[in-house]
Formats: sequence, C-alpha cells, structure tokens
Amino acid sequence: MKNRFINNGIFTFRVILLVLVGFMLSQCRKDPMELPTDASDMVMTDYVYNNPDEFSEFGNILKYTGVENLLRVRGPYTLFLPTNEAMKAFYAKNGKSSYLDFDKKVLTDLAYNHILQGPVAAGTMAPGALPYQNALNNDVASDLIVVDGLGQIQLNKQAIIIERDIKVANGYIHHVDNVLDVVTKNVYEILKENGGYTIFVDGLDECGFNDTLVKESIIFGNVNARCYYTILAVPDTLYQREGITDITGLIDKYDTDGDHKSDTNGFFQYMENHLLAGTNYFTKFNKKKTIYYLITQNSYLEILDDIKDKTYKINKGLDDTYTEFYYEQSNVPAINGCIHTVNSQLPVSNTKPVEVVFQVTDHFDMQQGEYYHKYYEQFYDGENDFKGIKWDADYLLYYHKKEIFLDDDGLNVISSGYFWIEITTPKIRKGAYNLSSNHFGPGDNGLNVYFDDVYYGQIGGAYNSETTIGPIIFTETKAHKIRYESAVNTGLWWDYVKFKPI
Repeated sequence: MKNRFINNGIFTFRVILLVLVGFMLSQCRKDPMELPTDASDMVMTDYVYNNPDEFSEFGNILKYTGVENLLRVRGPYTLFLPTNEAMKAFYAKNGKSSYLDFDKKVLTDLAYNHILQGPVAAGTMAPGALPYQNALNNDVASDLIVVDGLGQIQLNKQAIIIERDIKVANGYIHHVDNVLDVVTKNVYEILKENGGYTIFVDGLDECGFNDTLVKESIIFGNVNARCYYTILAVPDTLYQREGITDITGLIDKYDTDGDHKSDTNGFFQYMENHLLAGTNYFTKFNKKKTIYYLITQNSYLEILDDIKDKTYKINKGLDDTYTEFYYEQSNVPAINGCIHTVNSQLPVSNTKPVEVVFQVTDHFDMQQGEYYHKYYEQFYDGENDFKGIKWDADYLLYYHKKEIFLDDDGLNVISSGYFWIEITTPKIRKGAYNLSSNHFGPGDNGLNVYFDDVYYGQIGGAYNSETTIGPIIFTETKAHKIRYESAVNTGLWWDYVKFKPI
C-alpha cells in the first residue's frame, strides 16, 4: 500500500474527470460477462466450483472454512472472486505455499472480506466506498483509475476488477486480480508506517491525538461504541515546499500559549481541524450534507461537492479559495476509519456561519447499532438508552425507510397519550440563524418547542415538508437542547433540524 499511498507525482482531484471518461470508454469496449444460459440459476458457490481452472484455490478456502454455505443461500450478495494466480501470489507474499498453511480463522476472515452484504453492479461503483459493507462489517473503498487508457475499478487500493457484472442467482460476482487483505490497522498506524507524513504525525503526537486515533471502540453512554475517524492528512512534501521541515517549524507557525493539549491553543486547534468524526469516504460528501464535525465536536468543516468543477471544496472562503484532496492519496481504508490527503495546510479559518442540518439520528451511540441504516428498532428507556436523546412516550422507534427521510432514517415517537422528546445538538457556531425542522405529526400547532429550556412557541408539521420555527441568535459557540412537547394526543416523525444563517 505504501507505494500507492504517497509518491512524488501527486494529482489533484480533477483527475477524476479523466478517470470517469476512461471508465465509460472501457464500459463501451467490454460488455458484462454472461453465464451460459443453462447456468443462469447458479448460486455463487456453484459458479466457483464449476470453474476450477480459474478459481479452485478460492473454492478450496470456501469449502475448508464452511463459508460456502453462506454463498449458497438467497442473499443477494456481491462476491469479489480472486483468480488462482492471485491466490498463489497471496500465499507467496505471506511466506506460504498453500491455503492449508494458514490458520483457519485467518482464512474465514479472508473469505468474508470478499463478500458484500448486498448486490453491487460495477456501474454503481463510485469513488469512495461501496454502498454495502463486507461480511466483516468493514467498508470497502473504491476508486476509478485509468490503466492503459481504460477505466478500471480498484478496491481498497489493492485489487482491480478484471471481469465485472457476472449475474448469478444470488447476486453479482466480479473477478479481481489480487486478493483483498483484511484491513486490521487503525488510521494512526497506517499514517505513521507510511513514512510520508512524519511532520503531521509528530503533530498528532504532540497534541495527544495519537491516543485517540488508535482506538477501535470506547464506552459511550451504556454501549461499547465502535470508533470511526477521518484524517485529512498533510504530506511532508507540501510542508517542505512551504518552508516547514520539521515539527518545530509547524508548532512555531500555529502555537499560541505553549499548551499543545489544550483546545484553546492555536496549534491544538490546527491539528484537530484535520480530524473528522465518522468514516467519510468520498461517497459521503454529497449535496444532502455539507457539514462534517471534528472528532472533538468543537467545530466543523464545510465540504462541498462541486459537480461543475469535478472536485470537493473544503472550507470555501468568500475570496473563492478552498482546499482540495489529492485523489490518488485519498480513500485509504483503516479498521477504524479512512485517510485522505489534502493539498494545503488546511489552517483554522474564521469562516462565516454556514447552514447546519443536524439529523436527529446522528448520535454516536445510536450509530453503533446493527440496525443503523438497515432496519427498524424499538427503544423503551427514555432516560438511559442514549446520551443525546431523551423522551417520555410508549417507546421510540428508529425509523428506516428509503426516500422519506434524509439519508433514509429518522425517529418515530410512539405514544398512546401526550409525549415529549429532547435532542442535544453538536456545537453550533455563534451567530444569527433561522431555525426550521423537518417533521410530521401531530398536526397543526401540535408541538410546544423549547430551546435550551426556554419556551419558543407552538408549531405544527406536515408530511415531508420543512416547518419554519423562527429566528434565533447564539451569543457563543456551544451545543444546544431542542425539546418538543405534544399539545395533542398523537405521535411524531422527526428527520432533522436546520440552522440557516441570516
């Protein structure tokens, strides 16, 4: 991975346009592989076993580990199928001569690593991450690259799809030219071992962020929560071009009081400005959402998907300056997040307040559930189930249904009588905003609104329609509490609250 992750030839994100063109050309030149008509009902396991000249090695692993049984059922799944040549190269890389030389648990994880929990055709694969996680519940990164003038899909910076869209009875199969190694290292380990980010890594150490970025889980509220981070890393070559040759030079530029572990220190604020909460591959940056919070929740970055310029713009200023990604050195997967490389130092900027859309399901402990972005789930303890969501009702429903809510999920308060629900937002920058909410029920003027325990008025809410609550002024940057109390006997569906600068 090291040679592919950082090199002397760094390209800006605009290379994606050439990649997309090449990909479309390759799609025209190569039709999806078709199975023989008498094999149209094959499941994945049958397909592998019926092609031993190409896939017997991976077939042996499926049989040895018992994962073959998973690929016999309805699914649908996606299988990235390594060739025999790819498997033998994998053995050699690990100093082995056969699959039997590996621990069975290692092989089981390896097989699961090649299976997605849903069907994904090649034409839907965009730069970022695939829409389904693999059977280990890890993301699979996808890039579009140009090889010999043709567009190719690369997975996890390792394997290229060489035969695509083989439709079988329980999903899609794509042949790959390399084995996908199971991702086991955290974002900090990958960045440190790469060697091209020594100044930036020293900055993480100086501020104590290294202790955070190695964690894969923490106790949050009453759950053992899995941690996810996104690093916007600055390469040594960029610092050096701007006269910074070591960590001392970087500290001298941004330090304010010498306490590099204090969130009021300029150097601490500079380093935290590169660390986002959550796993944010390129596919996460879209027009629906533009605000991405830092891991400290002290502030956020604005990342715009500019379709016209074919690039993502980070913290675009009034003078039209912004930071971009180095495409080839981004979308690097880790066990607890992903890494991107940026083309500027990305200093803290006192940008004007920007529109913040806070989805009421975007709570760290709620995001840990197996149900999250997958299916409905009910909760009954309104005081202890979640740190940032409190309620008094019969129960709270995590509501997942496509095309009704932003990102297809919301909260549903189920009540046979009157109810209340309160959410805590992340920090919002001080300023004047118009406050609105996307919710429906309980009819006209059916909700009493409280903001930071102060009564704000009474509102209604129509299906799939944004309701204006009114102007509000924040005199400091901090988190806030929004509470809805029912004025009528009914329930509530709640999608998001929006803070739009005045």
